[in-house]
Amino acid sequence: MKRTSQLVLSSAIALAASMATASAASAQVFTPTFMGPASSGDVGVYVSDAVGGTAIEGIWRQRAGSYDLGLRAGFIDAGDGALSVGAELRSPLHVQSEPISLALTAGAQGVFGDGNAIGVQGGITAGHTFVPGAFTLSPYVHPRIALTRPLADGADFGADVLADLGVDLGFQPNLSVRLNVGLSSHGPDWGLGLAFRR
Repeated sequence: MKRTSQLVLSSAIALAASMATASAASAQVFTPTFMGPASSGDVGVYVSDAVGGTAIEGIWRQRAGSYDLGLRAGFIDAGDGALSVGAELRSPLHVQSEPISLALTAGAQGVFGDGNAIGVQGGITAGHTFVPGAFTLSPYVHPRIALTRPLADGADFGADVLADLGVDLGFQPNLSVRLNVGLSSHGPDWGLGLAFRR
């Protein structure tokens, strides 16, 4: 089983590393996911430099049986400004993959204002939670395939390979600080967030 988890993690890292050579003629739609494999219900505020400008978003997540549902909305300070809205799903995989935790993910997001575009994405997130003391440390990698489309006459969907490298720092009783580096054919971006677990 340890070999299986190592193979899954190696594949995820290889996919993330391929970002340096990936190319696609797709629109920028997706802000960082801040999504490790562990199930959680929380609400947070996130800042990132994705989608061509600084984005400030609120993200709400709720456990719903064996999976998590999430909604996000925010403002992107790019051009004349744009509104970002989206929905997401995370489904933890209960397989013999210890010490690596895995979850399937899916999401849809749209940017409306300066550079209207929509997109859908799906992938897998893999990571592990360490408990070195009074806090938890949860690094993860989250590779995904995305289809995006500008909302313009005659525009087609474009494919892109995305990946997030992130870490969640959990503090008692219910606070998480989340760091994210996103990789795509458009180049790297960063993200920082503060979430309150419920």
